[in-house]
Amino acid sequence: MSNNAKLIDYLTAVYDLEKQCYVLDRLIANEKARSWPEIPMPPVPAQIPHTVFKRKSVFAYMAAAVGFALVAAGIFFLLFLIIGGYFLDQQGLKMSAILNLCFQWALLLAGCILAGAIPVKIYGDRKDRIRHAKEQKEIDAQNEKNLAFYRAVLRAREAKLLEYRRDQEISLSNLQFLTKAAEEKKNLLRQYYDINIIYSQYRGLARISKYLEYFESGRCDTLKEAYNLCATENFQETAIQNFGTMISEMSQMRSELSAIRTSNTMLYQAMLSANDNILRIQKGFEDQNQMIDGVNRQLCELKNNAQATAYFSETTARNSKLIADYAAYQDFAIRQKRLEEGHFS
Repeated sequence: MSNNAKLIDYLTAVYDLEKQCYVLDRLIANEKARSWPEIPMPPVPAQIPHTVFKRKSVFAYMAAAVGFALVAAGIFFLLFLIIGGYFLDQQGLKMSAILNLCFQWALLLAGCILAGAIPVKIYGDRKDRIRHAKEQKEIDAQNEKNLAFYRAVLRAREAKLLEYRRDQEISLSNLQFLTKAAEEKKNLLRQYYDINIIYSQYRGLARISKYLEYFESGRCDTLKEAYNLCATENFQETAIQNFGTMISEMSQMRSELSAIRTSNTMLYQAMLSANDNILRIQKGFEDQNQMIDGVNRQLCELKNNAQATAYFSETTARNSKLIADYAAYQDFAIRQKRLEEGHFS
């Protein structure tokens, strides 16, 4: 076997080990990056408290019944006295007998009301007890339902925690296996590198891949030629990257210069517009001067008049102010023209 064939076999073995180490390192990093979210403990549901059955006071009930019976007896006594007294009077009964009979009927009615109040009380208490018992059963059912839901949530939480524990155990086992495999591959790779066929500064997965490609394609016959080819390609790649960076920077500079040119054009147009305004103002001043000259000639003819003299003085002051403003605008126009000639020649 030729030396090149042995070198290619050596590079192939080193490349395979480098690739396996890279893949194992990625798998180890992924296993270490795995996480399991914390499952919070569900809150215990609050129990709905039971209510105590409170029986209504018999004394108060009977007192109310007696009061009602007395009121009803009084009302019926009056009704018996008014309605029944008329018919009894036709029978020839005396007033005392009529009153006595009406009173007896009222007492009989009151006794009937009191006698009927007792079974009504018993029936009402029984109905209240049944209603209270039903409410307690509904409370118990709701509490049991809340507890059943709480137990179901706890069971689901325990199942999820058990699943997490299994996943963690599997992950830990995989991590141990991958770490052991990576150590073995790295030790074997270190043994290959210890032969010192490849210098330390020329090692690595990317460079070994390039060396192997050079030998298999016939672009080189020795490692020295492979080193030079790799260095040349790296230099070319770096130069291309730098050239791309320079192009992007130049494009950015070109955009900025275009923006500056646009800004200068807008400034130049604004200055031209300002010059036009100055020319219009200057023409207005000339028209004002002509009008002032005409007024002055008229005032000279009327200078003996006191009112004309006052008007002349006021106009003279206004004209002086206009002349000063005109001089200031002329100065501004001269500066603008010089600035235009200096920057836009």
